[in-house]
Amino acid sequence: MSIATETELLTAEEFLERYADERAELIEGRVITMAYGGGGHGRRSAKLLAALDAWGEGTGLGTAFPPETGFLLARDPDTVRVPDGAYVNWDRLGDEVAEGVVPVAPDLAVEVVSPTDRRGDVLAKVGVWLNAGTDVVIVVWPRSDRVSLYRQGVDPVNLGPGEIITVEDVLPGFSLPVDIVLGAHRRHPPKNR
Repeated sequence: MSIATETELLTAEEFLERYADERAELIEGRVITMAYGGGGHGRRSAKLLAALDAWGEGTGLGTAFPPETGFLLARDPDTVRVPDGAYVNWDRLGDEVAEGVVPVAPDLAVEVVSPTDRRGDVLAKVGVWLNAGTDVVIVVWPRSDRVSLYRQGVDPVNLGPGEIITVEDVLPGFSLPVDIVLGAHRRHPPKNR
C-alpha cells in the first residue's frame, strides 16, 4: 500500500468522486492506494463470494459484495475500507442497497492475503473490521494453506485442508470446504462419468 498525494482530508463522498475508478481506500481522510491481488487471489475471493451470495439468496437473509465495494466505517475523519469480499444481512441494509459506499460495516468480511501483503498489515485490517462492528473476518492465507476466522475478543480459528468453514452465529447452516477456497487457483479436471 502507498499513500496518495492528497494533502487535504477527504470525506467519503469526495473519495468516491475522485477515486471511484482506482483500487484505493480512505483511512481517516487519507487515500491509500492498493496493489492488485492477481489471478489466484481473485479466484479465491470469487469462490468465497459465490458461496456467501448463494447462501444469502437461498435464505433471503442477506447479500454478498465483491472486492470493489467500499464500506463506510467512520466519520470525521472518514474511513472507507474495501475487503476482498463481504456479506451483510438485509435487516442492516434496509430494502435496497444505496449507490456509493455501503453505510454499515459488513457482518462478515473476507481478506485474501496477496504475495505482497505483510502479515502485520493484514492483522491490523482485521482489527479495523472487528472494531467497526464486523462479526467475523475470514482470512485466506494461501502460502500456508490455511483459512483463519477472526472474532472480537477470542483466539482465531485456523482451518486447513479437509476442514469446513462454518460461521453458525452469523450464517446459520452455511458451510464451505476449505479445499474449495485454497484450491480455487487450480483447474480441476472434469469428473469421469
